[in-house]
Amino acid sequence: MSAKENVTKDPLLEQSLRGLSAHLHKKWGDRTRMDVFNRLLAKNLRPPGWTKNTHFTFTEAQIKSRQELWSTDRLAGLRLGHSDPSGDDFECPIVIAEYAGEQRLLDGNYRVNRWKLLGDTKEHLVNIHTVVGESELVALPNAA
Repeated sequence: MSAKENVTKDPLLEQSLRGLSAHLHKKWGDRTRMDVFNRLLAKNLRPPGWTKNTHFTFTEAQIKSRQELWSTDRLAGLRLGHSDPSGDDFECPIVIAEYAGEQRLLDGNYRVNRWKLLGDTKEHLVNIHTVVGESELVALPNAA
């Protein structure tokens, strides 16, 4: 977390943003953890004209969070971005954004694929962030 970034007032969003910080890519315009959230949400939608630098402009104040336990089968029912099961399990919950009437997986694709492949029947922590209000799509320049 950069010195200019404050801890959010929403503890579930804070937990998710900490996990998403591993996906911060300055070459794709990310300057803050919230930029990562906004970029991954835009990537999930891939609107016309989308590039790796496309970001929404949602703020933390536009997000309401909750935590649930989901089965692997329920998680596997989400639209997944790829089928690669590689990687490691770690303590960060799966991160989902609810936007435009759909639940969208922002972080945890590899874990869901692996759990599905292994026949996992456990329930997993899921942080769900409902995004409300208006936002723009912007292309952020390389921040490196």
